[in-house]
Amino acid sequence: HCALAYGVMWYYCPDFDTTPPDWVVMLAGYCAFAYYTLDCMDGKQARRTGSSSPLGQLFDHGFDCICTLFFVATFSSYLEIGGTHWYNMLQTSLQFAFFMAQWEEYHTLVLPHNAGKWCGVTEVNYASALGAICVSLIDREAFFQKS
Repeated sequence: HCALAYGVMWYYCPDFDTTPPDWVVMLAGYCAFAYYTLDCMDGKQARRTGSSSPLGQLFDHGFDCICTLFFVATFSSYLEIGGTHWYNMLQTSLQFAFFMAQWEEYHTLVLPHNAGKWCGVTEVNYASALGAICVSLIDREAFFQKS
């Protein structure tokens, strides 16, 4: 799903700094929602059936890291920040946070996945998917008008 959203967005906005069509942003939101849902389901299924392994976890987290690159590039396009220093800062900070969470898990055997009681990775991921769907319903050129 992440490669599909990225590929379609890249086709319509090769530099990720122009306004994509509404249906492309809606597709990005749907793909983000579907990806996060399926990503959560496969780990639960592996643990339920006893087929989870360290290699499977490494593959899953590695794929999540790659998909983060795709989704940030897609988000930057419909938020119209592609090609700016904001895009680079967002991409760098997310990858650094992802790396540090994996490092912490390596040393403590616990993967941190929330900040406090109510805000976790799942909530942020679903909020970003819902945000993409909502952004597809507004006039982005007028809303994000640069002065």
